Amino acid sequence: MKVLIAVDLQNDFIDGALGTPEASAILPAALRRIREFDGPVLFTRDTHGPDYPQTREGRVLPVPHCIVGTDGWQIAPSLQPYAAEIIDKPTFGSTSLGERLQAMNAQHPIESITLIGLCTDICVISNALLLRAFLPEVPITVDAACCAGVTPQSHRIALQAMRACQIEIENPPDCLFHLLCAGAQSARRAFRPLPKPPRRRRARPSGGRPCGPSSGTQPPPHQITQRKCPP
Repeated sequence: MKVLIAVDLQNDFIDGALGTPEASAILPAALRRIREFDGPVLFTRDTHGPDYPQTREGRVLPVPHCIVGTDGWQIAPSLQPYAAEIIDKPTFGSTSLGERLQAMNAQHPIESITLIGLCTDICVISNALLLRAFLPEVPITVDAACCAGVTPQSHRIALQAMRACQIEIENPPDCLFHLLCAGAQSARRAFRPLPKPPRRRRARPSGGRPCGPSSGTQPPPHQITQRKCPP
């Protein structure tokens, strides 16, 4: 059995209080992935109460969002027909999601888990690492083409962090490859041999040696002027 986790694909993260153009842009790809997926699809839903400003998250991020019962809390309208099972979560990672997948795995072994959604650098990475702890032997994949971060840069950094934790990244952005290449180039520069020291000039001999041209080609005899070099 394969399982797909759609993380926080809610109005407030797409075009609401914390929406971004990148989040709106991945919605068609996320819909296609959910519609074509052959297996159970579980949705998570970021859920806060009216006391959000008094919570620790609210003090750090003073932007009320995903308040229970509001339009921003709802799953995106185009995805709602596929949201048969929704797990509400009050914070980034959901232990309830981990427990649910453990129970599913006990009944029917899970072949793989794929995560998509928002935001790559907050709730996607939190749940990917949490599921790695709950089900350490189950392969976990994140489809980068169906995820968006708070910023494009933080999206790429989160993908690199998950890859370092043995989470497979599907459809990585091209710039991630270039970042890895840049790291290899930096390593090559660090081990590049030092340049050779410059040649030392030979000392000019003292005495009455004639000063002729420095090149090996001698001018015609009538152009040679003999003079003594000063000592």
